[in-house]
Amino acid sequence: MKKMRVKCIVTILIVALVIIPSACKAPAAFEVTSLDITPAEAGLGELVTVTADVENLGDVEGTYTASLTIDGIEVKRQDIWLGPGMTRTLTFDIGKDEAGDYTVEIGRQSRVLSVKKGFYRNSAYGFSISYPTS
Repeated sequence: MKKMRVKCIVTILIVALVIIPSACKAPAAFEVTSLDITPAEAGLGELVTVTADVENLGDVEGTYTASLTIDGIEVKRQDIWLGPGMTRTLTFDIGKDEAGDYTVEIGRQSRVLSVKKGFYRNSAYGFSISYPTS
């Protein structure tokens, strides 16, 4: 009888100390908190860097799959692991071969990338040149 009582007490303690607290934790929940394009204006075929900060708002770890879209079409995706409360930065390199303004999105964040014909950037010397295209 005494052994049975001890087993019951141990079981109750395990449930109270391990199972209940872990069941009360909020699941991993992710939010893209910022999105930047560097440079935001580029020439044809020039690579730009897209960075986004992702935060895990939950109480447990998880993996977020970031989908980078350009004008609503997914062009790249990347998985990133985040612990509870953690923020990490994703980085993508993209380029476009046609002039125009493109909406770049990750999560609920978006920015515009302007690709210009007749635009040249010399990053080694820190200048850019635009010239007539007609």
